[in-house]
Amino acid sequence: MDRLNDLLLAGKIRAEHGLDAFLSEERGDTNFISMLIIIAIAVFLGGLFKTMGQSILTTVQNKVSQFVNGL
Repeated sequence: MDRLNDLLLAGKIRAEHGLDAFLSEERGDTNFISMLIIIAIAVFLGGLFKTMGQSILTTVQNKVSQFVNGL
């Protein structure tokens, strides 16, 4: 009977420790927030390049044309 009580007590302690660790650790939250920030920055830069892309391409094309015509 003492062996059974010891096993039950050990199981209870493990369960309490596991529950406490589950409720107090925040390992996944910081990675999730970091990923959201990185995605937001990527979307912002994509929108910026989309709006400014045409003018940048036109400027580069003009510079290349001037360089080639100068040869």
